Amino acid sequence: WHSGDATIMINEVQAELRALSMEINNNPSTDHHVIGSRYLTRHELGDLEITGSMDVRFSDRSFLDSFLNDEEASIKIIMNGDEIEAGYRNKLELELPRIVYSAWSGEMSGSEPIIQSIDFAALKPSNGDVIKVTLTNQVPSY
Repeated sequence: WHSGDATIMINEVQAELRALSMEINNNPSTDHHVIGSRYLTRHELGDLEITGSMDVRFSDRSFLDSFLNDEEASIKIIMNGDEIEAGYRNKLELELPRIVYSAWSGEMSGSEPIIQSIDFAALKPSNGDVIKVTLTNQVPSY
């Protein structure tokens, strides 16, 4: 993905994404050893844990107010790639329907725009998945 090809929607409002880092951890179990063996008999996944950080420029302070009020949010990240055919592009969409902010900071220096650094963690919604990933490309199936 190239600069300018990524957009972010926070609570269905577009913001200017400057940087994004996300970690998806399956928390696999490591306690399924048979006595006398160093190998696991099976692998079991634990609770899915998604954390991340992003640098974002907002047009107003409504998102800051949301953070200060300890409100939940939703994030949808869309990364567009090259055109596949007329009207279709390679695309990756990451949707986190329920997140909480864990830290928020913003550097201020003169007349430069205020870029806010936000750490977040995804929560499991009451119905649905923690994350929804949609990939659009030319591969028919995996």
